[in-house]
Amino acid sequence: MFDLYNFQFYSISRHFEPAFLTTLILDLANYLLVLSIFFFLFKNNKITINLFILIIFLLATPFFFNGFLFDWTFFPDQSKYVNHTRNLRTEIFTNTSCMSYISQEYYCNSPSNNKITSVGYFYALSPIISFETFKSLAFWNRGIFLLTLVYFINKNILKKNLLLLFLFFPSLILFTSLSLRESPIIVLMLLYIYFFYNKKYFLCFICIALLYTTKAQNVLILLFASYVIYILEGTKFKTNFFLISLIVITPILIFFFQDIFILANGFRKGLFAEEFGQYKSVSSGYVYDLNYSINNFNLNTYKIIFLSFFEFLISPMKNLSSSFKILLVFENIVLYAFIIRAFFKAYKIDKKVFYSWIIISIFGLWMYSIFLFNDAQIHRYKTPVIFFIILGLSLGLQKRKINQ
Repeated sequence: MFDLYNFQFYSISRHFEPAFLTTLILDLANYLLVLSIFFFLFKNNKITINLFILIIFLLATPFFFNGFLFDWTFFPDQSKYVNHTRNLRTEIFTNTSCMSYISQEYYCNSPSNNKITSVGYFYALSPIISFETFKSLAFWNRGIFLLTLVYFINKNILKKNLLLLFLFFPSLILFTSLSLRESPIIVLMLLYIYFFYNKKYFLCFICIALLYTTKAQNVLILLFASYVIYILEGTKFKTNFFLISLIVITPILIFFFQDIFILANGFRKGLFAEEFGQYKSVSSGYVYDLNYSINNFNLNTYKIIFLSFFEFLISPMKNLSSSFKILLVFENIVLYAFIIRAFFKAYKIDKKVFYSWIIISIFGLWMYSIFLFNDAQIHRYKTPVIFFIILGLSLGLQKRKINQ
């Protein structure tokens, strides 16, 4: 039955690549097209010759993943994005029935399809020449990420160790070198926090609007971060604003308290079933209700929430079933060491920035820890949040130094 299910799924949404030589030519064309953007920046003195040479290699990372280090099925969602973008590009430039096509063939009243369509427009309207290979979107993803770093370098906000981390951190290279939506998500979150600290609120709004169509739950992290920064990081604590917001928000939370918990528990149970149920265990629903449910706000729920947060942070340490997971553990150790060092530095320099980003970090990571059970999903969802925290903490300290 599982094989039949897979066959039905892939027969609808799987994208098939051309022959190897054709694939290589198309990938090289996309690579050179994106590289030409950086060449233009180099010729206009926006980047140095050393940085341009480095980008030549960094932009080529998509060549080393799909079809080389692992098959595209390692991240099967890529097929949906490639196939959908290719069809959107065809409809946009060859038909007048694009909206009808989208609504009839792809929306199907499914929120996940809506998100694919939204980010599909971003790819379909990009300068990428062809969407026939699994690496096609990856070159544009890699390009926009590196363009964002070039923008930050020109603004002089990525320095020394921070720049090296953003350029060479393995998971960041991986997720920005695949045909997934992670790269736009990471870029929008990083740009938002930069614009917010620089009081460019219209650009903040654009980032939020675009992120909402791509990954709406991350908008909550951005809004919460903005609230905390505004309250804590000014010249003095915004007591009146804090009290007013507390008076407004508290009754709403109390009134919808049970509904929020039922909704959260439903999402959590669905993701639990994906990981441990479906074709793995017929009793997964019963197991969840008995041991993992957060339907009632009691001592057991507190325990589950705390343990979920802890397991989220240390994932995949509890289940080292592959060499890839072992590498992730070492990567996490390096990343957490960097973050802890950064927070110690922040505590010495400015305690307001330290406390605000501790609160933001707990909220951003806790929000996902409640729902996720799969190690790969945890790592994929955790990466954008962590690098948002790292850049935000650095920006907060830089702004405080400028204002002093």
